[in-house]
Amino acid sequence: MVAYSFNPRFEMPIVTLRKTGTIRSAGKRRHARPGEALQLYTGMRTQACRLLATAICSSQDRLRAWFDRPRIIIGELEDGHPVEEVNHIADFDVFAQADGFTDYDDMARFWWDVHKTREFDMRWIRWDPTSVQTPLQVAT
Repeated sequence: MVAYSFNPRFEMPIVTLRKTGTIRSAGKRRHARPGEALQLYTGMRTQACRLLATAICSSQDRLRAWFDRPRIIIGELEDGHPVEEVNHIADFDVFAQADGFTDYDDMARFWWDVHKTREFDMRWIRWDPTSVQTPLQVAT
């Protein structure tokens, strides 16, 4: 089981199933793989730590984003072409909303405020919304 901690602003999008994934740095520790159980927390490593939900990982992909252009590439390149690319303004908002933001501008501001960069090479871990269970559901 892999645990992820979330900023409190993402609690409602997670429990209401509006947020169906998380974007994380590649880091030193491995991320969840498809089929693995996830624990979604807020406040990990603090006294305020709370389990928001559990879920099953449905996919993990490389995600590159440029917030100043804007452009998002999902997956590894195949023959020099991205597996999936977001490049229409309406699609940027849909993408951002699926990650728990109001719109693409909200997402870009958050990433700038937290990371102070407008270009990212990350991992996108998604979960199956039908697998999400809140702590109340887990206890029964």
